Amino acid sequence: MTNELYHHGILGMKWGKRKQKPALGPVDGFVGSDNKFYYHDTPGVYVRAGRTIYPHDLRRINKHRAKGRNTMEALARMGALGEVRFDRDRTTATQRIEALRRYAKAVGKNNHVIRTSAGSTLSGLFAAQIALGEYEVHGEGKKALMIAAGGAAAGTALSYIGSKVLQKRKLKKNIKIIDGIEQRYKNGDVNAI
Repeated sequence: MTNELYHHGILGMKWGKRKQKPALGPVDGFVGSDNKFYYHDTPGVYVRAGRTIYPHDLRRINKHRAKGRNTMEALARMGALGEVRFDRDRTTATQRIEALRRYAKAVGKNNHVIRTSAGSTLSGLFAAQIALGEYEVHGEGKKALMIAAGGAAAGTALSYIGSKVLQKRKLKKNIKIIDGIEQRYKNGDVNAI
């Protein structure tokens, strides 16, 4: 008997072919008429950061863009997404609606990142407080450390799950609003978008 494992692939599977998004160039931006800095997302769509962007943040954004993600998604994954603007001369109504759909998903992701990091921090602090109390009462450092680690992990998991549920609910609500805007546009309200 040999201890070798053979795998000959799956019938019909294409080997060596990956569907990779084309890399986007480095992010650039401009100062808008409201004296706020906007980053280019797609042609005619601009995104503002919701917090200060430092040089290491720009490097992270450019890493995401090198993987084919747009600026909006990169900012959302960092928890730094702000508002979106359109250049009406460079975009059609359908492009604006599509950008609004992407923005709704990105806002959900952005808020999820912020909620999860806040929840993790709070659960870690709470678990540490409980562990310190346990250590003061019983004097067992190993037991206190296990309580802190377990409490922080459980709190983080609950925070993540709760945030994901909230993210899905809000996305459904936002998509309904965008569908309503799209329907008004199709019914002839040109200013709906």
